[in-house]
Amino acid sequence: MRRYCSVPLGTPTRITIVEVAPRDGLQAEDRVLSTDLKLELLERLADAGHIAIEATSFVSPKAVPQLADAEELMRRLKRRAGVRYSALVPNETGLERAISSGVHQIAVFASASESYSRKNLNRSRDDALAGYGPVIRKAKDARLRVRGYLSMVIADPWDGPTDPAVVSVASKRLLDFGCDELSLGDTLGVGTPGDVTRLVGAIRGAIPIEKVAFHFHDTYGQALANVVAAMSEGVTTFDA
Repeated sequence: MRRYCSVPLGTPTRITIVEVAPRDGLQAEDRVLSTDLKLELLERLADAGHIAIEATSFVSPKAVPQLADAEELMRRLKRRAGVRYSALVPNETGLERAISSGVHQIAVFASASESYSRKNLNRSRDDALAGYGPVIRKAKDARLRVRGYLSMVIADPWDGPTDPAVVSVASKRLLDFGCDELSLGDTLGVGTPGDVTRLVGAIRGAIPIEKVAFHFHDTYGQALANVVAAMSEGVTTFDA
């Protein structure tokens, strides 16, 4: 019986999965889980073989009560050898909380969308990006690894399709600040493999592809096809 490869030739044979459910997933839940349940989730994810897990976020407890126990969670977390545990920080205050809690890797969140930045961050896209400069530099001074998130890289609900050139400029800016890795998010889940290929082509000349990850949503059933498209362009890290 013949077997046929389901991915293009030349596709990377090894990828890294960054598990973001303990932060990105739980912050969207109506129910606030106990710290014990969160710790159990983190243990099970490590048992499953995950080596990169985003555990929580040091945002304002009033803004995101689902993650109000960030300090306690990181204090009680039994770290596994070979597993990287990270946390999202929104600003320098969040960074200081993370450092005090023993976090060794942080993430910052920006958007390629002007309207999204203004509606959700109350700042322009450029101002929001600039605000992360001091945060990232301080994190690097503390010898932390820094991951950058850039949302709405394919389209947003207000402005429509996102210009790949805008994504390229914003991506380079975050890396120039000192980010070690950049996760590009198809936040609406409207992207197609063609969109992914065009986007990677647009950013390839500005930033190293080995520092790029993708965060795909499966709104229209395209996430796995988009992963394959990104892999065929040399991307080896994906969020889950």
